Amino acid sequence: MNWGIELWDQFENVDKHCQQGIEFVEKYSKFVKERTAIEQDYASKLRKLVKGYQPKKRHEDRTVYSSYKAFHCQLSELNDIAGQHEIVAENMVARIVTVCNQHCSDMKQDKKKFFQDGRRLQTELDTLERQVEQSKKKFEKEWKESERLQTNYERLDGDSNATKADVEKAKNISLSKKDMVTSCKTDYGAALVKFNETQKRHYGEDMPNVFESYRSSDNVRVQKLQEWMLEYAKFDSNVKPIVQKCLDGMKQAAEAINSELDAGFVVERLKSGFPIPGDKEFEDYTAPKQNSGDDNGTPESQRNSLNANRNKKGGLSWLFGAKKNGTLQRGSFTSKRKTWLKSSQVVESPDFSHLPPEQRKKRLQAKINEIRKEIKKEEEGRNGIIRMQEVYKSNPQLGTAAKVQPEIDAANQVIAKLQAELQQHETWYADATGKSPASIPAPSRPVPPKSGSKPVAAVTTSASTDLGAGIPPAPPLPGANSSSMIPPPPPVASSKSSPPDVAAVNDDESQEDPSFGDDFDEDPVDPVGTCDALYDYDASSEGEMSMRSGDTFQVLEADSGDGWTRVMSEHGDGYVPTTYININFFY
Repeated sequence: MNWGIELWDQFENVDKHCQQGIEFVEKYSKFVKERTAIEQDYASKLRKLVKGYQPKKRHEDRTVYSSYKAFHCQLSELNDIAGQHEIVAENMVARIVTVCNQHCSDMKQDKKKFFQDGRRLQTELDTLERQVEQSKKKFEKEWKESERLQTNYERLDGDSNATKADVEKAKNISLSKKDMVTSCKTDYGAALVKFNETQKRHYGEDMPNVFESYRSSDNVRVQKLQEWMLEYAKFDSNVKPIVQKCLDGMKQAAEAINSELDAGFVVERLKSGFPIPGDKEFEDYTAPKQNSGDDNGTPESQRNSLNANRNKKGGLSWLFGAKKNGTLQRGSFTSKRKTWLKSSQVVESPDFSHLPPEQRKKRLQAKINEIRKEIKKEEEGRNGIIRMQEVYKSNPQLGTAAKVQPEIDAANQVIAKLQAELQQHETWYADATGKSPASIPAPSRPVPPKSGSKPVAAVTTSASTDLGAGIPPAPPLPGANSSSMIPPPPPVASSKSSPPDVAAVNDDESQEDPSFGDDFDEDPVDPVGTCDALYDYDASSEGEMSMRSGDTFQVLEADSGDGWTRVMSEHGDGYVPTTYININFFY
């Protein structure tokens, strides 16, 4: 449908319609913007709600219960749902509100241009029409004046009393006017022709083009609105599967609640380990009394561990203090309350002996696991430094190996201190449980001995005997009996023992690191270098390899910190003391 033909006389109304369309787009943009504000506010409130109900640090021990885990899962999923609402708001702002406002600005500029073009064309046509009317009026006026002069000439010409001069004058005036009428008629006709041509072109070409521009702009506006409305619905539909997945997660977490499991956790968390009190003995006061050191009667029972540190005086008698002459002593309330609070506080002991047996065992096991993690972390850092030192020894141009020795010594001291602390806690654990706790492997990387210096077989500390047990000393002089100075070889893959079974709150934390022993796998490996034997060595246990001074081997595994290097010859492979060989790495 052509607006230029159907609406040829509705220019003002068409312009008004397009203006209303632009206002509608602005209204829709405002609607989407307010919707995004609601989504963002809703998401913000959801996140605030989730944050307000996050578990407190003092309640971390309760998170083992399945109901608590389900609630925390619900909070996590709700936080994800809030994130989806934020995504909806961000997409609506970026892909609807911003684009919509930009399109409104463009439409306003286009509409202004269309209106100016249409108004200019109408002004030009109106100007030509006024010129035609003026030419017509002038032609009409001159024609009427010419008729009057012609009538006057004919009257004088028929009047016998009129002079010939008057008649001739009237004739000349009449003829002159007729010439003026002819000229006005010609001008009027030319103006009329020009107007008709311009009007035909105005309503046939110029204005239809303007109307078509209006129509195209309006069509684009409607199509854009359609796209935006589809996008609006699409944003919600895109997040619905994710929201549904979050809701399914909440449902699964709720279905995972197990009252029996929670009951078991309650027992494990609150169990004191005290035995159930037996029957009280009958005390016969009529029988002769026997002298005993305790005249206070029946010993107090451990029926309730919460009463162990409270005053024996019951009720609220401590609250009011002692009375003197029927009057409450001033300041007795404050002093009594402070005394009660002081007596109810328990001093925490390093060996956790202030706790009930079961709780003490759990705390000791947790502490042992924590120390083991620290030892492992320190060993990994030390191993990296030692590998760097080995690289420096093989390639002196990269750095000086002696510069990193102080760092290795400091790491060894830290590890020795942690080992001593671990040994102390393991002793306490054995005292509390009656069995040895899980043992950890010796430090995986020793300090290699420096040439001409005292071997670093033991770090200077009172509790470092375990640390130096697996470190081979510097090789002795040739010919000396060195069998007693060589440490036991590292365990082979087939001799790895299973992790000990130690009761703990978290079973997986009480197990030894399953990755320990990976350095001793029997899988075929590529050589990493070559080595020459500096001294003779006779194997004394499984996994070792005998060698003679001058023998050449391929290095399969570098020293992992235990003082042994895995080498291979044509007769097989095994471990030899690192200090007995000279290694040349390929890298």
